[in-house]
Order: sequence, then C-alpha cells, then structure tokens
Amino acid sequence: MIKRIESGIPGLDEVIGGGFPHPSTVLVSGEPGTGKTTLAVQSLFYGAAHGDKGLYITTIAEPVESVQNFLKDFSFYRKELVDKRQIVFEDVGEVIRRTPEEVPNAIRKLVEKTKPRRIVIDPISTIRDSRAGPIGFREFLYDFIQMTKDYQTLNMIVCEIIREDIAKYPESYVVDGLLSLTLTSEGIHRYRDLFIAKMRGTSHSLDTLRYEISTNGVKILGPPI
Repeated sequence: MIKRIESGIPGLDEVIGGGFPHPSTVLVSGEPGTGKTTLAVQSLFYGAAHGDKGLYITTIAEPVESVQNFLKDFSFYRKELVDKRQIVFEDVGEVIRRTPEEVPNAIRKLVEKTKPRRIVIDPISTIRDSRAGPIGFREFLYDFIQMTKDYQTLNMIVCEIIREDIAKYPESYVVDGLLSLTLTSEGIHRYRDLFIAKMRGTSHSLDTLRYEISTNGVKILGPPI
C-alpha cells in the first residue's frame, strides 16, 4: 500500500486518494496570480504544525524576507514555527548567479543539514534557466528526486508554466505529481481552477476543480457548477 502524507490543503486530499504519495515530488505550475507559492507554503506550514520539519528554498524570485512578509497575512503562517526553525527559509540565489554548477551541492547540503520531511523549491524555473540545456536540468531534477527519496521527503516545486505549455518542459515528466493552476474567465468574472495532470500511484480526479484563496489560504471547492 502506498504511504500518504496529508497535503494540508482543504479539499485536495479527497481528490488524490487521501493525500500525496510519500515520498514524492509534486510540481505546482501556473501563471502569475494563481497562488502557486501560497499553496506550496500552506502545505509546508501544515506539516510543521503537525511535527514535520520544513525547508523552503527560494531561487532569486523573491528574498526570504519578502516571502515571509506576504505570508504573514495568512492564518496558516505561524512565526513561532520559523523562530524555532521548524520551518527553515534558505536562499540559493547567490549560488545560481555566481556558480550555477554548484546548485545541486548547495541544495544537498541544505537537505543534509536541515533533515526536513517537506521541501519547497520556489521557483524551479530559475534553476532550469541556469543549467546547460534541458538534459542538464533533467539530470539535476532526477538526482534531486533520488536524493530526497532517501530522505523520505515530500517535495513541492513551484514552476511558472501555463497549462497549455506543460508538455514542453522536462520537469513535467520527471515529477511524480503535477498540479496545474490557472485563471479562468467567464464573462466579466474570473475564477481560479486546478487540474491534477498526474499523481503516480493514485486514482485522482480528472475534473477541473475550482478553488479560492482567502486569508486562510487555498481551499478546493470542487468542479464548477
């Protein structure tokens, strides 16, 4: 039987067989404004609140301080979990700028030092752009996934890919699960929709699922009525 780990996202576990397979690597992709970082970090804080140590790795997109500042508006953010390093925030942006070939080693050292049960990399796109071609990036992802399977972690990697372009990027094929977030227009109204493109070893929903983002974070509402 596949081991599961709760996502911490209300309404999501019910449509992915009871939680994310564990260990596994899940890609969270989407356009700006879809809540990719919110979903990934909400899951990280949920785990930390239930005893799972978390590691958040940012890769140039935003400084650690900026990420924490925007998270403070959400009810799931608990400063004491950060203060006591139940969740550790790290920035590998300088390594990517100066010595991109050292990124795999830098991430490995952070994982070995922190010993997390949940990891977020946000965004993976920056690392992809720094690698020598798609083969080099695919090798990085493969090595990262194999390493973290040894540590028995749930990895959520954030990626700036719109749904129509998912098949063009190697990370979509290497990961175990893929959550595609998008903005949908219906007349003058705009909605947020989630599609579970894959979840290995899991019988999952193939419906387009509407979700909302509030001060409580991301909540899956179900198929549009």
